Amino acid sequence: MLIVDSGRSKNLIFPEECFEYDIASYHFHFQPIYCLKTGKIKLYEALLRNSESTTNIEKTVMALISQGKEDLLTLHTLSAVKPFFSDKIKSPLSFSLNFEPAQIASSRFPALVKYFFNRFNIPKQNVMLEITERACSTKMYQSMIKNIEKLIAEGFAFAMDDFGTGMSNFELLSQLNIKLIKIDGCFINRAFDNNYSKSIIEMAATFKEKFNCSVCIEGLETQEHIDFVKKLNFCFGQGYALARPAPLSPIFA
Repeated sequence: MLIVDSGRSKNLIFPEECFEYDIASYHFHFQPIYCLKTGKIKLYEALLRNSESTTNIEKTVMALISQGKEDLLTLHTLSAVKPFFSDKIKSPLSFSLNFEPAQIASSRFPALVKYFFNRFNIPKQNVMLEITERACSTKMYQSMIKNIEKLIAEGFAFAMDDFGTGMSNFELLSQLNIKLIKIDGCFINRAFDNNYSKSIIEMAATFKEKFNCSVCIEGLETQEHIDFVKKLNFCFGQGYALARPAPLSPIFA
């Protein structure tokens, strides 16, 4: 039984056997996000994986959420960085973790995040929480915003993933102090065949100054992609042309 101190009169209780049974076969690979100016790794994005190549991770995540297990998924996601911040290992690396709107909107989300960071002495500045772009109800959206604001007030940093593919991108930017915008890879993949996609990327390159945050361009799959976004002075880049997702050992962190 996992008991989390929520700071309220009642603790949050999770049966560990249920948690283990659902996603014990799932693990994490880590894909670097590079500084395009220095060529050095800025942080690693933790990506959920399964040993069976036929498994659709997105469908698995949505199935867990539809079963009301978003809090268990949150705990599993947070566990991705635990090995890097043990008593024996104090990693200098930074990470980003992906969360669906349903996870962030949960009334337990702030308590779970704070519990995990405090319990395992994980520095807030070493982990960024990514908001996955996904359509959601007005009620869920409002709950998500409320929880993000609570955590930002306590020093946690948030990023927006898959920017440009959803309906509420700019609405979120107008309401929250976002630290990193990740431009979806679909735009760079079409940039040399579609002037509209190219124009969107050129506009996104100005977000650093306009929104006072860093910008990462996703989906860099060729050297041509890398050269193009470097000319536009993007802060960070991510994609197969730079590095593929792979296991990461705390020993080499």
